[in-house]
Amino acid sequence: MTQPVPASLQFVPTTLAQTQVIPDDTLTAGVSFPTQDWVTIEGQVSPGKVTIQNVKLPKDWQKNKGFGLTGATLVPMGEDLGTFTLFFEFWMPSQVAAWRLYWKQFFQKQLVVVKGSAVAMALNIGHPMLDFVALGPCVVTDSGGLDKDEMGTWFHSVHLEQYRKAKPALQKAIAVIPAAAKAVPVAQDAQDIAIQQLQAKIAANSDPQATAISTPSGNPPP
Repeated sequence: MTQPVPASLQFVPTTLAQTQVIPDDTLTAGVSFPTQDWVTIEGQVSPGKVTIQNVKLPKDWQKNKGFGLTGATLVPMGEDLGTFTLFFEFWMPSQVAAWRLYWKQFFQKQLVVVKGSAVAMALNIGHPMLDFVALGPCVVTDSGGLDKDEMGTWFHSVHLEQYRKAKPALQKAIAVIPAAAKAVPVAQDAQDIAIQQLQAKIAANSDPQATAISTPSGNPPP
């Protein structure tokens, strides 16, 4: 005769978008770690089960090669944009139907029109892990179709990247060589002085305007 399964060992399915908090499981002293299998986008709860994967917060560094035995050095270039993936799982037809509406509303479009101007479709995604690392708002960088595993579960991956508005920056100054006055050679001896005087006389004779100015009567010099 089959023995009944004790109530403590019976499997009780959880409802959608159910939050479980485990007070004893902590990341750090005094901080409880929430176990949450859903996200909110603009306040709307996601269908099915959601797992946040591959959270990355890159820091940008510039490597400068050293000379000789001095070795290379690193220069901080600021924080890069964070990325992560939302992995959705569905095992009921109603979840798939809700997902289609959810996907069209939040993940299908790249731009939206606001007051006649096209702006990025930046999403405010709510989840304790994303709040912990201050990752948001975000935009969709890749969103394919639904896939199905051997157990009959449908799944879908949405890749997102942190969004920051463009900031105006001043253009870098273009280097321009200033117009420098041509240097006049300095006479070193009597011969150089005689050559400069002869060059000045030839230049004055070849310029009629200079000749007229040098002779008030307008007659050419003897």
